[in-house]
Amino acid sequence: MKGRATYERFSKDIEKTNRMNIRMLLKFKTFFSFSSICLLVFVCSCKKRDLINNNSNPDNKQVLNMLDSIYLYASQIYLWNEQLPEYKKFNPKRFYQKGIDAIEGYRNEIFELSRFAINPQTGKSYEENLFSPLSPKYSAIIGGSTSQLDDLSANGHKKDYNIQNAFGLAFVVKGNSEIYVLYVDPNSAAGRAGLKRGNRITKISDQPVQISDAFYHFWISALKEIFVQFEIIDNLGNQRLVKLGQRDYDRNPVLKYSIIKNGNKKFGFLAYNEFTSLENTSQYLQPAFSLFQKEGISDLIIDLRYNGGGYQNSAQYIANNIVPETVNGAIMFTEHYNQMMQNGKADILVNQPLLGYDNQPIIVDGKIVTLFDFDYGIAANTIRFEKEGPLQGVKNVYFIVSKYTASSSELLINVLKPYVNVKLVGVTNGSDSPVRTYGKPVGFFDITLNDYKLYLAMYQDKNANGDGDFFDGLIADFSTRDTPEYDFGSVEDPAIQWIVGYSGNFQAKSSRTIQSTSPAYSKLETLQYLFNRQEIGVMIKDVQELKLKKR
Repeated sequence: MKGRATYERFSKDIEKTNRMNIRMLLKFKTFFSFSSICLLVFVCSCKKRDLINNNSNPDNKQVLNMLDSIYLYASQIYLWNEQLPEYKKFNPKRFYQKGIDAIEGYRNEIFELSRFAINPQTGKSYEENLFSPLSPKYSAIIGGSTSQLDDLSANGHKKDYNIQNAFGLAFVVKGNSEIYVLYVDPNSAAGRAGLKRGNRITKISDQPVQISDAFYHFWISALKEIFVQFEIIDNLGNQRLVKLGQRDYDRNPVLKYSIIKNGNKKFGFLAYNEFTSLENTSQYLQPAFSLFQKEGISDLIIDLRYNGGGYQNSAQYIANNIVPETVNGAIMFTEHYNQMMQNGKADILVNQPLLGYDNQPIIVDGKIVTLFDFDYGIAANTIRFEKEGPLQGVKNVYFIVSKYTASSSELLINVLKPYVNVKLVGVTNGSDSPVRTYGKPVGFFDITLNDYKLYLAMYQDKNANGDGDFFDGLIADFSTRDTPEYDFGSVEDPAIQWIVGYSGNFQAKSSRTIQSTSPAYSKLETLQYLFNRQEIGVMIKDVQELKLKKR
């Protein structure tokens, strides 16, 4: 590849591919599993079974080759590859076991590989998953018959899980008797019908709400119909019927934006639920940032409590809107691959061709472009600020977070820390105090192996100060109860009260006293989230951000 003209032709091919939005060229994805969240159906089983000694079956050979491939890719591209044992000592073929599906063997192998990545700061595995101990925190493989999301969590619990529907609704079960709207996509049927966070649902398709397995299954069935009817009590205490019909809609990640006032001080508030594509994100964020600039805010509240990530360049876009112009050209963050990747020695990536919008390999100067052709050095993967939008003068940024806040959300928080005053307010549906975000400072792109996609932790993000070791999450400065009975941005939300400082004892307008310290969570009703999304904790990196090796 010689000269700028060649690179520009390559970039145009990439740009065309992204515009078509048929197949992402490089996907930096993190699939993480909580014991109570349905993310993907991947559970690593460590039960001993009899090994298969008869390898003459062609299907057996394919599985054995896959086990070898997983190890060989890990030995070159895994972030902590230097800690892995040699091939003979690890013996990947031992994970081919009788009586289990092939993918279970692959997941067992990945889990075992992840055990070798030890964090010297803690003496524990980087990928230790407190929420699902038999699954790696970051690495995974999907494909085959188990690649689809399931209604129940990976561990079989129904405490926290997806409840996917075409109406744009997510729910929360409070205690053992009440169901509230958790959030609504403003562009969806539910959003257009005026449903909001905090609406209490009393009936679904004429059936009174009750917390039971039978009602749950009825609920799931009702949400698969073309039409559904809810009886609700809205945020003002009014009761009404809402009839919804399924409709296609473009996702709107901005759940709400507003100005919150306390005396003469103005706070910009933004509830942002997902880092959608840059094109999508920018069109919905521009009005919010314009309003914040018009009102002359100096303090910004960004609610990321359920935001598990998304497109990395959308996180960059938001950061570029927040910082002042004086930050232009300063380092936003750097990506750190292992030494083999940085030195251009991970030649196994030659087997991963870059595919175009037609799912065919991209050819430049008569050569198929592969993932091996990119530069994974630190200098080539240093991202710098480029100021966007009209917003100026933001001095303080408050993030509302939870244990579900991950990936691009954590990246946004971390890159702003060296340049503005950042505070974290954590909300919880359980007893975790202080609240921590999920803890995912690593990213990776997918590796195609037959019909499977392999995801191995591949690089670590660090901000301008070199900080990026939040493997156990970012710790909140203040922790309180999540209160889904109030709409986003409500001054009755204790998280908002702490930020805005309505009164010393957080006395809400309804005379409901909120504790100024972490509450006695065990005495409060449990909250069980029912998210409406296909994936949680995804981070996608635009291929145009990568640079080709110099030739």
